[in-house]
Amino acid sequence: MGLFELLLVSIGLSMDAFAVAVSEGLAFRIFDTKRALHISLSFGCFQGLMPVIGYSLGSVVSESLEAYDHWLICFILWGIGLKMLRDAFTVEPTAKPLSKHSISLKKLLILSFAVSVDAFAIGGTFALMQIEILSSSLIIATTTFLFSFLGLYLGFFTGNKIKRWAEGLGAMLLLGIGAKVLWEHLMK
Repeated sequence: MGLFELLLVSIGLSMDAFAVAVSEGLAFRIFDTKRALHISLSFGCFQGLMPVIGYSLGSVVSESLEAYDHWLICFILWGIGLKMLRDAFTVEPTAKPLSKHSISLKKLLILSFAVSVDAFAIGGTFALMQIEILSSSLIIATTTFLFSFLGLYLGFFTGNKIKRWAEGLGAMLLLGIGAKVLWEHLMK
């Protein structure tokens, strides 16, 4: 996987965090840069750590899965992509904006973990593909941080309109990369 594909995977993974950030941005009464940086940093750190954990566990079983790893990689990416696509078209009730936005540490940690679960699975696929994990993880973390901050900002100004678009785009990126991985292995 080259840098371009890694950036696409990073963007695809960051779309969950982006969508959650848009929702959180809706609750900002005034845009609070310090709070936005804290939320974005938390999302980015979790998103960067989870692939390392997934990679560590994936490395243990990668040799035994070598014969059909391309199928596994493809189905993991497609599973994540289809879940994101479903989420993009699921109608959620609109939440009332809060008079003062406050996110507890507990809620922030839960949201950070929730948006990074997909990154754990990607880490396992990186182990199967023998991709260098530390630089990849740093790119994923940085991309998520930037998209989260952007999501908070856009959520404050635009609301739910952009949330579904982001989920759909992320899903399409992961589905496409999954198909590319499968195609490359089948054409060998």
